[in-house]
Amino acid sequence: MRSDISDPDFEQLVRRTLADVAATSPESTTDPDVARRPKIGSTWLLVAAALLVVAGIGALVVTQRQADTPPAAQHASRIDPVAHLFVLPNDSEGLVLSNGWVSTVHPDETEGLAQERVGFLMGIELRDGAYSDLVQVTASDALPDGFGTDGVTEIDTPTGPAVVDSSFMYRLAQERGDVWLLLTAQEGTPRLVDALGQITISSEGQAVLDDGPMTVIEAFERSSNTVDYTTYYEVTDVATGTMFVVETATSSSVVALGASTFDAAQPTTVNGTPAWIATRDGDPPNGVNAAVVWQATPNRIVAISAHAHTDVVTAMAERLQEVSVERWTTALPEATIED
Repeated sequence: MRSDISDPDFEQLVRRTLADVAATSPESTTDPDVARRPKIGSTWLLVAAALLVVAGIGALVVTQRQADTPPAAQHASRIDPVAHLFVLPNDSEGLVLSNGWVSTVHPDETEGLAQERVGFLMGIELRDGAYSDLVQVTASDALPDGFGTDGVTEIDTPTGPAVVDSSFMYRLAQERGDVWLLLTAQEGTPRLVDALGQITISSEGQAVLDDGPMTVIEAFERSSNTVDYTTYYEVTDVATGTMFVVETATSSSVVALGASTFDAAQPTTVNGTPAWIATRDGDPPNGVNAAVVWQATPNRIVAISAHAHTDVVTAMAERLQEVSVERWTTALPEATIED
């Protein structure tokens, strides 16, 4: 991938992301096509994949006391494709498509019974319907592998001692009886300790978000038996030079996994489909990184991101349509296919 879609700090984050993901996939060290993969992760799905890795396996049920679900969290009603979901611009005039990549990752059959990763994304709801101070929350019986590899900092909070690991984004962990709460956010998120104080553990061992300033935006649950079907490519607008990253992936969550790398998320629509647009500060000249993501089917999401203003990314998102694998591979004849 090219480096102009995100700022240097974010590129460094994604390089660590890819290293973490590769460490969980032994076959990646022997695959002769590894060198042909994108070298830097996107602003959405590869970071989301890494957040699944660092979250660990959770066996708790996440509940919330806020009843309203944001409209963009509603699932699509269309059925899932048998495998990958392929999308392309409806009109490729003036566009250059490159660096295609299709991946299928099967679960590790040696793990035995399926386990669930559970958690939620929460934030502060603003007057315009957007959410800021985005924090991802997971709960499990142990800290994830790699937590504190580069050292941790102990801090005092109103709910007791906690430890901070900033080697991957900014992670705050606190032990509550037999349960570890893990909060992931951008470094310097001002409400992270407040968020910790709003979460309690019920007598049944459930993580509960109490009433308060933070609101659950979206919950996620992911089985260890899930087969990951991912597609990726880059689109360059010849007229403007803007490069977009287009991805599809297996997920029943629209924003809960990737949004904590952004400053804010706001409900929107893409061709009438509920969606989210997430933004974070970036480099000049545009000064913003934007991603639009939506649920195309109950377990497939589409994400498009660029170092560009939100209206530019949204306009390109609305040009995407589902296509056959034959049409996709014709448009990207040099794409790497991994199975």
